[in-house]
Amino acid sequence: MIRTILVDDEMLARNYIRGLVDWERHGFDIVGEASNGFEALTLIEEVSPQLVLADIHMAGMDGVALCKRLSELGGDVRTIVLSSYDNYDYVRETLRHGAVDYLLKHRVDGPGLTALLTKVKDEIERSNRLRREETYLEKHWKLMNLELSRKYAKDLALGTEEELGRAIQYFANLSPIGARNLMLGVMQLANYALFTEQLATQEKMKLSRSVADLCHQQFDELNGIVSDLEQGKFLFLFSFEREKSEYAMRQRLHACTQRIERSLLSLMNVKAVFGAFQPMRDVEGVRAVYERADASLAEKQQLRWIDVGASAVGRQPAFTLGLGEERELQLALERGDEAKTRSLLRGIFEAIRSRGATVQSIQLTVGELVSLAEKVWRKSGGKEATFYEGAYLTRSDLSRADRLDDIRNWTLSLFDALLGKLPRDLSDEGDSAYVKAAKSFVRRHYRDNVSLEHAAEHAGITASYLSRLFKQQAGVNFTEYLNQVRIEQAKQLIRDGQGTVKMKQIYKDVGFSSYNYFFKVFKDIVGMTPNSYANGAERRESGDGEAR
Repeated sequence: MIRTILVDDEMLARNYIRGLVDWERHGFDIVGEASNGFEALTLIEEVSPQLVLADIHMAGMDGVALCKRLSELGGDVRTIVLSSYDNYDYVRETLRHGAVDYLLKHRVDGPGLTALLTKVKDEIERSNRLRREETYLEKHWKLMNLELSRKYAKDLALGTEEELGRAIQYFANLSPIGARNLMLGVMQLANYALFTEQLATQEKMKLSRSVADLCHQQFDELNGIVSDLEQGKFLFLFSFEREKSEYAMRQRLHACTQRIERSLLSLMNVKAVFGAFQPMRDVEGVRAVYERADASLAEKQQLRWIDVGASAVGRQPAFTLGLGEERELQLALERGDEAKTRSLLRGIFEAIRSRGATVQSIQLTVGELVSLAEKVWRKSGGKEATFYEGAYLTRSDLSRADRLDDIRNWTLSLFDALLGKLPRDLSDEGDSAYVKAAKSFVRRHYRDNVSLEHAAEHAGITASYLSRLFKQQAGVNFTEYLNQVRIEQAKQLIRDGQGTVKMKQIYKDVGFSSYNYFFKVFKDIVGMTPNSYANGAERRESGDGEAR
């Protein structure tokens, strides 16, 4: 729904415009009215409309001045100006300051206004879509660019001539490491075919992504990328834009590869070997340099491969967490379903036991479970750095296959701690899936510029339908619920601040666009001002009793 306000100093005129079209049916929600420009500016700050229909001639601040002020504020509010006079100067001034159109009151009718509103709605939706796309790119560009760099690095080493051309252009213009003064190396996981023999394709891909991510974490201050070449082989490209000494480059790379080898062995029980790194002037020579690096790797076949003769690793493939199991477990956590979470975890450990309970299976799976728990905690927006206050199991602890029950019980305690600290909302009980999804969206994104349209898109229904469902099932409209969530978070921040909190900062932290609106909503919901609540919270903390 396009949030709309009407601005005219004559109530009859506002009623006339309101009655010309079926606003809601055409996707518009009239969220307020004002009788002059000054009132309109206050209302705009409170309800954040996307469209303003304003009269030209009004006492105080007229329509021209309102258009100018909105233009100066730089917001994304469309304005349609209405007037009883066909004055070119007025037309020119309002259009110059961003008005969408200029309509004469005595000529405007339902079909004409409907056509104009449809045009404006299309423009707003297109603008919102572009803004969401831009926001998504801004938020995710670093990760997306990392994935692109991995893909094009592989193309440089193994791709066709056509792929090679695109990859060279990418590294010249977008790559995070540039296209010159590079060092290239290759790494091979030992016994890769053996310990992945019975893994599904998706599980192999997941394992490779985990290896690549772990390697990337060990780069420290080095600027580089790692790309999966499949079958346990990985390509490394490092940029040394300012380093001139090849000896210094190799020293830094040696330290990095040692960190990677130690991490792969301790966290994933996987051994790896590196071929000698090769210098390169620019990316156009990657294929030839890769072949030299790969040949260097082949010369190191006298590797200390994992000894499969003394363990179950060669006789029985290692168990790892499947993608379906991971998604199901994450969903149970996000729903706060303790019984389902514990059932899934017990099933995972039973699968490990039935497959031989190898050290490799235990270490891989527990590592994946801990990573999943930490990911869910970060996604929940928890303010504490960690949800678990106990001691984490060491690599030595995870090397005791005969203590699988103890390892399982520790893992259960870890997830119990997570479930105990994840935010929940029991008021969701009895709500439809659509309203639950919308509420969940609000609780995760209340700090952002949340709207009914965003929540509806997340829930997969239209905004008007969600609006009706929300009012029926939650007992309040969407905006009231959003404000309730924000105020609850504000109260928590006030209590946590214990007298040191700054109200002028809190309203931004919980998603309000202005302090005045935050002040008004807080008082309406809590029954007292934010400062009065803070004083009461401080007295309660010190034991002086409740605020009066």
